[in-house]
Amino acid sequence: VNKISKINGWKILPNEEIALNRFGLSTQIPACYEYFSSGPYKKYKINNFVVEFKHISNKITENLSFTTGMVYLALKSLGRNNVNQNTILKIKRNLIDQEIDKVIAEIKNTRTWMYEKVKEMKEYD
Repeated sequence: VNKISKINGWKILPNEEIALNRFGLSTQIPACYEYFSSGPYKKYKINNFVVEFKHISNKITENLSFTTGMVYLALKSLGRNNVNQNTILKIKRNLIDQEIDKVIAEIKNTRTWMYEKVKEMKEYD
């Protein structure tokens, strides 16, 4: 996957299901390998697996680091009304301090509600 994205010059992010799983917000494991990319929609068959790349706004792929992109996708998937203190704490537990500062700084320019929620990570020390 990384080789394909590198050859094509794409920035990639795993889909929402992978992001939720990464932060311990879901136990579901995706059935297929799906990634968002700065490139076009493409499907590849690698051995017995299908890997799908779906285009996502360059605003996400170009302006957010990989970690912030994962946080963004996890929060977007859950939706504003389903993000609570427990959600933020689970995400925080999977980040190191430097990542938390970077996520807060980068997510500021996405959605206001996400920024407000992510800032709470600093309150729960």
